[in-house]
Amino acid sequence: MTGPSKDFRVAIVGGGMSGIVCAIGLRNAGVHVEIFEQASSFQEVGAGVGLGPNALFPLKELGVLDAVLSKSDEEKPTMRSFRYISATGAHDLIYDYLAAPSDIGMGVYRNAS
Repeated sequence: MTGPSKDFRVAIVGGGMSGIVCAIGLRNAGVHVEIFEQASSFQEVGAGVGLGPNALFPLKELGVLDAVLSKSDEEKPTMRSFRYISATGAHDLIYDYLAAPSDIGMGVYRNAS
């Protein structure tokens, strides 16, 4: 597609991961998109993100999964187990999720410069 073909515009408030992915999807559908972000510039921060099966499928459909994989320590998504632990008090185990073979995911972590 060479550019927007719809007769309306969409404003997205927030240039984070969800805003950017939403903008890519709308742009691919021919919608003119403007992103509004409060930060004056994007800077590297020490951050990590876990992506499960429900996140990997749309990234693949949008054509950006390979770019995301290039930022990961993993060559491809793998099966993952998760433990949810309270961040307050005694750090109690809240839920222990044992992964099934279809539960593929990946993690991306980036140190702050």
